[in-house]
Amino acid sequence: TTRKAAKRVNWDSPNIKEWVANFSELVFVFQEKVETLLNTMKSIKELVIELDTVSYSKASFVGVIEKLQKHVDELSLAGFSNLNVLVKNLNEQIFAKLSDRLSATLTAFIEHFDDPSNTAQFPGLKPIIVEICLDKDQRISSMPTIPRIREVYLQHFFDFTGVVTFLPRLSSQRYDVFATDSTTAPTTF
Repeated sequence: TTRKAAKRVNWDSPNIKEWVANFSELVFVFQEKVETLLNTMKSIKELVIELDTVSYSKASFVGVIEKLQKHVDELSLAGFSNLNVLVKNLNEQIFAKLSDRLSATLTAFIEHFDDPSNTAQFPGLKPIIVEICLDKDQRISSMPTIPRIREVYLQHFFDFTGVVTFLPRLSSQRYDVFATDSTTAPTTF
């Protein structure tokens, strides 16, 4: 990088007006960037807090994550530095929030088996009626079979955990054409 030579300006210098005008412009640009950053960080903080209360659905979580990514992209396009540190911290905060939500959902999922009458939280998870049959050769069978019941419940379990685990992580390098990030960071939570 090239560096301009420092130019000393005295108060009685004839080009003090030019120096003051340039300095004033730099201060104004700095103020705008600080204001932009503060407003964006406020919005980001609100969105991260919203992860605690948003409904437990893929569409809801993706909507919040996309808004967060949009704010990160705006900061990237505005030329803010050290976005990778900010994004790393945001991803850690989001991971913690999503882990809490997933833990609570798994607890509710397990409790659902104790009281299957409450289907409001898990509308697709309904009790399966098992018909136990005794055929003429005195063999006991069930309809549907136990492996099929296990498969249905496990699929519901994976669907509920997948709501959180397949969300995309934020990226600070979506607009970096020559990004040289060689790390193999996970792209989902």
